Amino acid sequence: MSSHWQIRYAANIIRQGGVIAYPTESVYGLGCDPTNLDALSHLLALKQRPYQKGLIMVASRLEQVAPFLEPLSENIQTQIKTAIGQHITWLLPANDNVSELLCGKFPGGVKKVAIRITSFPLIKQLCDNLNSPIISTSANLSGKHMTYSPLQIRLQFKDKLDWILPGQLGQQKTPSEIRDAINGTVIRTKI
Repeated sequence: MSSHWQIRYAANIIRQGGVIAYPTESVYGLGCDPTNLDALSHLLALKQRPYQKGLIMVASRLEQVAPFLEPLSENIQTQIKTAIGQHITWLLPANDNVSELLCGKFPGGVKKVAIRITSFPLIKQLCDNLNSPIISTSANLSGKHMTYSPLQIRLQFKDKLDWILPGQLGQQKTPSEIRDAINGTVIRTKI
């Protein structure tokens, strides 16, 4: 488990525009400040991922992602809050201020953002320390194997990351399900 100082250190790196790797519910993830366009560009370049695919934000509570979203109905808010701990990522309508680096491109030009409210203690602590969401994309080069340890991250990224937050991975064996909260369409199922 990561210590409090390690979480504070990781949060400070994110605040300063850095990109870190950190344990998630299933694999190591890459994270940065979702409002910092330089950090988002750097993360996408490191991962060699086209921005059109969009990125996921994780947060410890729905209020942390509210600044990125159009107002949500009470039904959708309840649906999201009820699903906390079920490893579901939600596609939600993004407000006009959200960068395409975060949203990606969707058919019909609809601007959406992917969010997951996590119950994973390490990510909750990190988001609470920042009082904001962070990016959560797998810590691997696009098309390469997922990473499950700091050693695997170093083999893929060498010294290009600002820090690797140590800690235990969660018990999930698959990536999160991705579901459109407005129409209920499942975009990616848990395998």
